[in-house]
Amino acid sequence: MRGLIVILLLFLSSCAAEEFEVSSASLVSISSDESSHLELSASFSDPDSSYTYRLSSPDSDLVWEGAMTGDGSDKTSDEILLTPGASFPKGEYSVIFYSDNGTDLTVPVTLR
Repeated sequence: MRGLIVILLLFLSSCAAEEFEVSSASLVSISSDESSHLELSASFSDPDSSYTYRLSSPDSDLVWEGAMTGDGSDKTSDEILLTPGASFPKGEYSVIFYSDNGTDLTVPVTLR
């Protein structure tokens, strides 16, 4: 019985998901006469993985979800749209990045 437990522990420890890092993340507001949107950009330690994200406004009233496909480049980005006539609140947003390997990382980003 003890041998089975040791084998299970070894198996479970070898299946641990590999962590990733975000070396930079930024949030930029882009406005025109016709639309307003944010561009969320990030650099990941594993650029070949795929990532999804959940971005929350400073007061957590607004939440956006999307995907950033790892294409091997240093930086990936996604465009976040807003209802025409509305504006994005300034301040510190929170973004949770989820890797396709099953790990996640929360990163603060500031919209000035």
